[in-house]
Amino acid sequence: MRQLFVIGLGLCALLFSNSVYSEEASAAQQRFQSSYQAYLTARQTPTTPTDELQQVAREAWQAGQDYFGENDINTATLLMNYLLSLAPETLQQEQYQQLTAQMITVFRSAYGEDAYEVVAPLLIGVRSVAGKDSAATKGYVQEAETILNQYVNEQPERVIGMRVLFATELLNHGLSEKSRWQKLYQLSAERLGDTHLHTLTAAYNIASHDEADNNHTSAMSTLRRIVNLPESDAPEMLKLRIAAHTSLARIHSKRKEDKEAALHAQSVSRLSVNLGEAKHEPTVIYRTSPSYPTEELQNDKGGAVLLSFAVNEDGGVSDIEVVEQTSEYFGIAAKEALAMWRYAPGFVNGEFVRADGLKVQLDFSIEKQSGKRPIFF
Repeated sequence: MRQLFVIGLGLCALLFSNSVYSEEASAAQQRFQSSYQAYLTARQTPTTPTDELQQVAREAWQAGQDYFGENDINTATLLMNYLLSLAPETLQQEQYQQLTAQMITVFRSAYGEDAYEVVAPLLIGVRSVAGKDSAATKGYVQEAETILNQYVNEQPERVIGMRVLFATELLNHGLSEKSRWQKLYQLSAERLGDTHLHTLTAAYNIASHDEADNNHTSAMSTLRRIVNLPESDAPEMLKLRIAAHTSLARIHSKRKEDKEAALHAQSVSRLSVNLGEAKHEPTVIYRTSPSYPTEELQNDKGGAVLLSFAVNEDGGVSDIEVVEQTSEYFGIAAKEALAMWRYAPGFVNGEFVRADGLKVQLDFSIEKQSGKRPIFF
């Protein structure tokens, strides 16, 4: 039975053959070995700046082209490492979309079109075209799903984890579908259990769709199940619990259920420190847009209001003062909106703390194209 090939989306190992190293060292070999070692060192150093990592990854790939050849699987793997170092918006440029397609072609040729090894390159393919080319996105996703279906019985956790990555990639580009997460949830619950990270991740994203559809009852039921699980120090589980508490705080804030919103907002701060933060600074969880003052509807220039305020120990906003305002009416509307915001409060040395002297600017504008429809930034 085929051994599944594991490609971590961060560092992909090369498949050097013994014959490569039995040959007398050449200038191309020396250049490659030097550049690849520089890449490994940069990749394994957490403080390496992003632009430096991109540069050494590119140099290793280019040196690999000279040494292995353009269509060698090692060169394709080096290219994969380089593509993984790029920001999503860079990866979606035409030249990188073409390089991604080239990499996928080499992986298919080297391993076979139905090989598991092709799945990770296909994920990068989705990242390169999602939101830009719907047909290509659909093609990459369907190809990956066809491959993954062959291995789900053999390696369910790994396969379902990869499916979660694909669904998350689509989510990051605004292409998430509730039905995809529902199918993932059913598969993961059946194969891995109700409390597995993959199952809970799918459940959380189903709840996010419910929240977006204002189906708060269903969303809260799912999110409560996540936050009420036994405490875990596993980083990914902590991140999921923080996300669930954040969603619950936001929903309760929308429903003007301040006590419940405060409890979940405080949980966000406490768990964030458990995740490794030395302290937690106030971070906004829920914000609402101010109403555009009717008195200012004839003002095509819009307005702006600079406010100072405090965040209390429960994440509520208080002591709101106008620092600068275009007009009194904009100031009133801005203050009313800010009073409804909810923060994850400051948390230092095991205690929730009040933060004073915070400032925010709320800008008002009218969108002329749609008949002076007020908008808020």
